[in-house]
Amino acid sequence: MKRFIFPVIAMILGMTIWAAATGAGSSPVSSSPVPPTANLQSDLPDGIGAATVDVAQLTASPLWGSLTASDKPVRAIQSLQNRLIDIGLKLTDLTQVAACVSSPGTNGLVIAVTGTINSDSVLAKLRSNPDVKITSETYKNTQIYTAAISNKAHSRTQNISFAFVGSATAVLGSAKGVHGAIDAAKGDQPSLAQNSKVQAGLGEAPSGPIRFAIVPPPGLASQLESSSIPLPDFSTVSLVFGAVGVNSGIDLNVTLRHDTANHATAMASQLNSLLSMARGMLGSGTNPKNQVILDAVKTVAISANNTDVKITGNVSQDLISKVFH
Repeated sequence: MKRFIFPVIAMILGMTIWAAATGAGSSPVSSSPVPPTANLQSDLPDGIGAATVDVAQLTASPLWGSLTASDKPVRAIQSLQNRLIDIGLKLTDLTQVAACVSSPGTNGLVIAVTGTINSDSVLAKLRSNPDVKITSETYKNTQIYTAAISNKAHSRTQNISFAFVGSATAVLGSAKGVHGAIDAAKGDQPSLAQNSKVQAGLGEAPSGPIRFAIVPPPGLASQLESSSIPLPDFSTVSLVFGAVGVNSGIDLNVTLRHDTANHATAMASQLNSLLSMARGMLGSGTNPKNQVILDAVKTVAISANNTDVKITGNVSQDLISKVFH
């Protein structure tokens, strides 16, 4: 199951972060109310962060249509669609996705998806696959399935657990994560929707088909340290939130909230120095692909406003096509 559903999330979120390709025919990023995935987050355990994806908006967008209908459609999208077909789904069957980023050492990444999901069809497709072995258990009157997925050589196996928690909703992740999701859905443990800090971040995030918020855990800054790149001190960041909105291209808007305005100003200065370094390195090369990436990097702007560091960027549809093709 992981090789089928997780690529949906990884492709959408990963391509978004470096201004790749998905989009909705929405207006540029602006203030927005709580996203429609708020109820979906009630089916997820509490964590340190959340990401919400309006898949229906993404797949209905002109940009998505352009990329999938081109002479050289994006391979990642083709692969994604083929994997979903293997379990009896189409990407357009999914409408909303919510992901919970758990505290380190707990539930891992737990995902809830909703849409036109036929549990019998999904299970039948998985059971017919010789590389997948399905086992199940009952937890609090809910059936939890675990798919052990082997590679073609059967030299490596990955396990992913999932459960159908409603007529159109499924949760998936590690076995522990799915147990936590069921506890949250039944009200036995706090849900992600009840996390006031994460929800406050989502509430401040601009509108867009992809929105996210994370409360960095203690110790994260030390994991980001690098001896080769002079990274800023991320220990002063208390909240990260943002969104991806799309008009004719991609509008990226991220906020890093600090404990003091001085720390925010210092980080903005350091990040701008790194941005200038990257532009210089890309501009000095002879690889034509570097120029395309440089054009994308040139759209990035970093500024400090009181305790916030704002990172924005806009990538046109034409540039996105060049990046992929």
